[in-house]
Amino acid sequence: MASISYSPRNLFYPFFRPTLQQWLYFVVPALINYLLLVRLLRYRRLRRSNFHHRDQLHPEQAMDVLTAFKIHVYLIELEFPSTFSAATTFALFKAYGIPSISSLLVFTNQLAGPPLASSKRYADTGALLLEAVLNEPGSGRSVEAITRINYLHDRWRGKRKGKTIRDEDMLYTLSLFALEPMKWVKKYEWRELSMVEICAVGTLWKYLGDALKVPFHLLPGHEKGWKNGVEWMEELRVWSEEYEGRYMVPDKSNAALADATIRIILWKVPRWMHGFGKKVFAAAMEGNSPRLRKAML
Repeated sequence: MASISYSPRNLFYPFFRPTLQQWLYFVVPALINYLLLVRLLRYRRLRRSNFHHRDQLHPEQAMDVLTAFKIHVYLIELEFPSTFSAATTFALFKAYGIPSISSLLVFTNQLAGPPLASSKRYADTGALLLEAVLNEPGSGRSVEAITRINYLHDRWRGKRKGKTIRDEDMLYTLSLFALEPMKWVKKYEWRELSMVEICAVGTLWKYLGDALKVPFHLLPGHEKGWKNGVEWMEELRVWSEEYEGRYMVPDKSNAALADATIRIILWKVPRWMHGFGKKVFAAAMEGNSPRLRKAML
């Protein structure tokens, strides 16, 4: 009588060489459960936000700044961190395509000057912006950042002779920080912003604009006001695109700032790859704003 072997290979033989049908019994249910879990978890913040704040789209129940801040923070930190970061960097870069903005920055020698000074100015701008946006409205850190930004701007505004910050440029720059992340999310992410989220972005940036003394009287709806952040964002978008179409034109100061900024961004990249890095930036500009590429390069 032949002996029976009880080696682990014989005991678990079906699991060592499963057939295609056996694989399907495991893989298909696992894949379906995984997709359901992704769907459940990925949209949970969106569903929660829409459920709790959908009524705040109406003028009589306008969204408050604190609620807008909380929604804006989860968009930046949890939903679309990479895209919001890239879009904000692009927004800062895009402002340099307006000659009246770029010529003033070149005149101050802060961004187009020596590498050490320009990198410090770039880092300071990013730090102040993050402090103002990522800290609760009215908190000490937010107020200090806004106060510092106003101090830096006030020296170049008002009745000062010579180079000044134009009201239109202040509003255009703010419009980029408010609008570009929404555009990038729509173009590159797995979903668009909901109306509640757009309302939150608009409500927060409207508040920040007031605190930064941005002249909203340039918008057509200034006198009657806006129903909510969504309406403000749409009016800002129309104004911004019209302004950009008229004033974003090629200028040597644009090119000087573009070169200086790209040099700062590529400081960690080996020098022999800088040429390729500039081509990547040119492609990014072409894909997101062909007018900007023509004005910069």
